[in-house]
Amino acid sequence: TKFGMTRPHLVSGTSKMQVSFKNKKGAEARNITRDEYELVMLNTFLKDGKKLFGSHGVTSWLVQQDNDPSHKVGSLRALDKWRRSVHDCRVGVLPGYPPNSPDLNPVENLWAVVDAKMQALGCKSFTEFQENLVYSIQHIPKEVLSHMYQGMRKRLQECIHNQGGRIQH
Repeated sequence: TKFGMTRPHLVSGTSKMQVSFKNKKGAEARNITRDEYELVMLNTFLKDGKKLFGSHGVTSWLVQQDNDPSHKVGSLRALDKWRRSVHDCRVGVLPGYPPNSPDLNPVENLWAVVDAKMQALGCKSFTEFQENLVYSIQHIPKEVLSHMYQGMRKRLQECIHNQGGRIQH
């Protein structure tokens, strides 16, 4: 958000991660599942989001996601649980966001910044990589986040102009 970032949450599919989630066929998941996404929503996005937004007096906000089927189901279940237990904070999912759409989420640009930092560090072990990744994410200047947030209007206008096609961001 323009107010800051949530804590990083490493998920299935991350190299060398111990996987406790199973896919629909019962095999060890290689990508995030709806159960894992629900957990990410409850333990990271929603808790940290409440702190980030609440510290600025915001009690109602939306989560933007790409409607991957596991995200869609996991977030609906998480939000249902959240609404039943947290009554001073209303959260929803941005409706109608098309799957496989041009990525308008500024976090993708942020990942490019983090990736460049990680490449420059040249980590020698996965543990070192994880530690440096968490540190890099936690120390992104708020000005960078604010700049990315402020560029959203232009990005949306370009997407509309290109009739939903790719944009230059």
